[in-house]
Amino acid sequence: MLLNFDDIQKSFTFALKEKDFALNLVIGGVLYLITGCLQQGMKLVDKDILQNTPEILIVVIIFVLISIILNIFISGYPLICANNYLHKTKPVMPRWSNISGIMLTGLKATIISLLYYIPSLALIAISAMVTLLLNQPNLILLLLPVNIVVIITSMFFMFMAMIIFIKRLSITDALDFSLISKILSQYLVDLFLLMLVMLGISLLIGLVGFLLCITCIGMILIPFVTFYSQLVFANLMAQFNEKIFTKKEEIA
Repeated sequence: MLLNFDDIQKSFTFALKEKDFALNLVIGGVLYLITGCLQQGMKLVDKDILQNTPEILIVVIIFVLISIILNIFISGYPLICANNYLHKTKPVMPRWSNISGIMLTGLKATIISLLYYIPSLALIAISAMVTLLLNQPNLILLLLPVNIVVIITSMFFMFMAMIIFIKRLSITDALDFSLISKILSQYLVDLFLLMLVMLGISLLIGLVGFLLCITCIGMILIPFVTFYSQLVFANLMAQFNEKIFTKKEEIA
């Protein structure tokens, strides 16, 4: 495995060494908390009220837009931290004052994710349309293996694209299919193991979240734990990038 136990441990501890760690964590957690409150509030709105009260519908739409913008914004910060880690920039966790830079990074990452999801979504949509047009319900099952292969392939490419993106925060780098293909051919197993590690951490975070739900105070802490996990994931990806591009084998 390209990343060892020490690397994984480092991803959990690097942020704790930062001077303004507590402040940056609180800000990220509060933003996640606001986003979660907005999403939960929208779920509580009755559909009949939305149909009969245009004013409420407008408010809900505004809340949806704010939630999307906040999610994009929050996603940019861990990536900037990962970029700083790769370039040995101090502090690794900067202040949240660079709003435009954080937002732009999050927006770029969102665009990259969408671009890599398009083949999967398009294939699923086409499969569903063909099934409906031909009125052959069994056809969707026949096409399922193809859909699964495309989804898994897109997932690996997207994940590798995000790892490459961290280096220069460039969409062009993330869309370099030739480079991504070459890296995947050499490090596919390592990437798969990294994804398993991140999945394991996600399950651990989920368990912690479940336990925190027991009390009201614990529920408030969940967004902060979630934000911290995003810092861990981004750092793991940065370390993976560092290991790949410092290897003796030339990757170009």
